[in-house]
Parts: sequence; C-alpha cells; structure tokens
Amino acid sequence: MKKSLLPTPNTNTIWWKTKAGIIFITISSLILFFCIEFMLLIGYYSLKIKLGDEQDIVNQLQKSEQKFSFIQTSSVQKTIKPSDIIASIDEKNPAYGSESAPITVLAFIDFECPYCRQSYATFREATIRQQNVRVIFKHFPLTSIHPKAGMAALAGECARDQNKFWEYYDVLFTKQQLDVPSLKQYALQLDLDTKLFDNCLDTQQYLFRVQKDFNDGVTLGVRGTPTYIVNTTKMEGVISKSQWQIVFNN
Repeated sequence: MKKSLLPTPNTNTIWWKTKAGIIFITISSLILFFCIEFMLLIGYYSLKIKLGDEQDIVNQLQKSEQKFSFIQTSSVQKTIKPSDIIASIDEKNPAYGSESAPITVLAFIDFECPYCRQSYATFREATIRQQNVRVIFKHFPLTSIHPKAGMAALAGECARDQNKFWEYYDVLFTKQQLDVPSLKQYALQLDLDTKLFDNCLDTQQYLFRVQKDFNDGVTLGVRGTPTYIVNTTKMEGVISKSQWQIVFNN
C-alpha cells in the first residue's frame, strides 16, 4: 500500500491553538472590543442627555459658537396635555405676572446650570414687562452633575418663605457663588431674617417642595435645563430675546 503524501491530521490538537483558531479568536476579540466601545459611547451620551447635558453634546458635535436655542431644537418641542400642566402648579410656586394672562410659562431651572445662567437676563427682560405673560418657577436641580444646585434650590425656597424669592433668584444668577456660606450671605444682603433662613437651609426644610418640582418636571417630559413650557408647548435651551418676542406676539 502506497503511503499518503498528505500529512496525517493530529486529532489531539486543540482547535484554538491552531492557526485558524488563533485568527478566529483575534478577529472575534476585535469585533467584541469595538462593539463594547460603541455601546459604552452610546450609553455615555444617552446618560448625558438624560441628566441635562444634551446642550454640551450638541455643541461638541457641531463644534460651533451657535447657541442651543429652540430654533435649533424644534424637533424636540412637544405639546403637553393641559391637565398635566395644571396638576403641576400650586399656589406655593414662585410666580409673577397676571393670573389671567393668556400666556403661562413654566420655567424649569437649575441654579448651577451654565445654560440657565446664560438665559437668565434675557428671560427676565423678555417676560417681566409683558402684560400678557405669567411666569411660574419650578426647581429642576440636576445634582448628579451640578452638586451645588440642590442647596441653591433649597435656599431659594427659604427666601420664598420670607417673600423674597425673586430677589434671591436674581442674586443667585448674578453672584454665581453657590456654596452654603455664600447662600447664607445673600440672605443677609437681602435683609432676610438670617436666623430663620439659616435654620431653614440647614434642616433642608423645603426639600419636599424641590422634590415635587423635580418630579413634576419628569412627568411633563423635562429632559434638561432650562426648559420652558409655554402654555402647552415645551421649549428647551438658550432662547434669545427676539425669539421670545416672536413667541409672545404670535
């Protein structure tokens, strides 16, 4: 019998030690690595959006100096059921403007949010002299990314308790220091009863109100700050004075 010219296969060889096995494992590992990296990236940006940093993402992707305005984000404007809006408002919410005004703006604000700070002066100027607009403030502190926002919100509520919420609101955005000593110093500057204020802040007396505002925002689909609900339409991001004028005059 002739001897075969082909090598006799070694049945004891482990498959993953063969050349083909090594190539297969290498390619599979690379594919798995890129899949995991891709999923982590998607998860990261999804979390950023959920926690209110979608403006940062938009700016990074666009690499431009444009503001993240409601014109750029028209696709995320959404009509909200009036019953849900009404359920979120109570007499304790800080507000200005006539209760009979045809336009109501719910403003969901985080005092540490740079976009809220950027929007602050424009929003106040655009709304405070409008006879047909009522503004209702709602807290939406994103404490996971803005660690001082929670105490600033509580301080605002303590100032509200002494009928000086809007004065305190102005100070928070103009001074921009949100550590606890500064929060207490602002109360002194505004001639509040500092003993009552300090005790209110230290005991987190109005934590339940801040939590209610936040939960109301979640129910209404608030994803980040600033978010404005104009009657039943949700608008997000930095909005210019001229854009507000268009909204209020339509």
